[in-house]
Amino acid sequence: GYNEDLSVTGFFDNGTSELLSEQVVWVSSDTNIITVSNASGERGRVRSVSEGVATLYATSSGVTSAVIDITVNSALLTSITIDGESIVPEFQSSALIALGDYSDGSSNTITNEVSWSSDNTDVATVNSVGVVDGVGVGSATITALFGVISSEHAITVTQDTLTKIDINSSSDSVVVGQTLSLRVYGTYQSGRVLDITNDVILVSSDDTTASVTQEGIVSANSLGSVSIKAIIGELRILKTINVIEPTLLSITSDTHNVSVPAGLSQALSVNANYSNDTSVDVTSSANWQSSNSVIAEVSSGVVNAKSIGECIISAGFGGEVLELNMSTTAALLEEINSTISQLSLYSAYSSDWVISGTYSDETTRNISDQIAFSSSDESIATVSNSSGEEGKIRALAAGDVTITAQISSFSLTLALHVDPVVLTSLSLDTTTAFIALNENLQLQLNAHYSDST
Repeated sequence: GYNEDLSVTGFFDNGTSELLSEQVVWVSSDTNIITVSNASGERGRVRSVSEGVATLYATSSGVTSAVIDITVNSALLTSITIDGESIVPEFQSSALIALGDYSDGSSNTITNEVSWSSDNTDVATVNSVGVVDGVGVGSATITALFGVISSEHAITVTQDTLTKIDINSSSDSVVVGQTLSLRVYGTYQSGRVLDITNDVILVSSDDTTASVTQEGIVSANSLGSVSIKAIIGELRILKTINVIEPTLLSITSDTHNVSVPAGLSQALSVNANYSNDTSVDVTSSANWQSSNSVIAEVSSGVVNAKSIGECIISAGFGGEVLELNMSTTAALLEEINSTISQLSLYSAYSSDWVISGTYSDETTRNISDQIAFSSSDESIATVSNSSGEEGKIRALAAGDVTITAQISSFSLTLALHVDPVVLTSLSLDTTTAFIALNENLQLQLNAHYSDST
């Protein structure tokens, strides 16, 4: 694609020389590679046609010049032209195209072969394939460079414009007493969608029903509907929020397994849990039932244990049913009793001390065989704990002693006084007797003791 003019000088035998460029005839060894003109006005103009090697020489009046070896390389890039938008909105992209003009008059796209750069990357950046990204408002110059050939393209980045706003929330309804979070999103000319909640003004149409903070928190105050308005510049949007009654989620109790001794009662409680995170005691209004009233009865949450066994206590409220495992265990001993608290015995005498127990099921029974008996002085009296003789007191010597009956945390005491057995009088079986002379009479002498023997 290049031209170059060659000149010819002729040297004569008389020692002179003369410019013969317009008188010679030029010859190319391969006109597909090199052509040379013999036309008037451009004789000797060499044009490179295609890559390769060829030779040239000039001839005049039978004299031939030296042969010129010419190598034709590929066409050279002469200039670069950048094609593309000059205005790029902020946060948007625009592709530039680099066109290369060559020495052979051809043009080619060389976008991917040039080196791209920006003189102000705070405004615009450009990647290796010529895509410009608008980073910030302002101006920048984009340069395409190939070797020593370069071209510049001015870029103006304009501000990204907010075109639409929307209010988003997880629900359009909120329970009285609860809060709901709103977020406002803005759509920009660039296609960006950003959370702009903190940049807008939020207003409720009725604060008594539901109020809204500038952070987007809606507080439900009473039943009804409100419109929440978001405002920024000239843009407006409304969202309807309904304030509704809470729904029952479940009923629960602090107690899941109930164990009550026979004859005793236990108060149970049930709470209703609502969708507004509130919990209400519904013990008195729940429907209470027992699966076996022989084992346990229930009324208004109070369980009365009747007899040993297991059953289910259920509470129903608002369509929800809670079942509790109920176990009636053996009745509890509530007190121990004795018909006496003092006792007097003569030494060598014995007596049974009977202990009875009163239970939670209102029964009373002899529990002497479960009692631990003890004497404060076993030299005066002992008390038996042997099987079949539980509570048998034996007086050994005169004196006072305390007999104790103990079971669990219950105890009784018996004050025992032991008297000695002493002779109080003597008597004959007759007060008057007649006996014949020289005969014998057997008299009986009776000893009378203090124990009436």
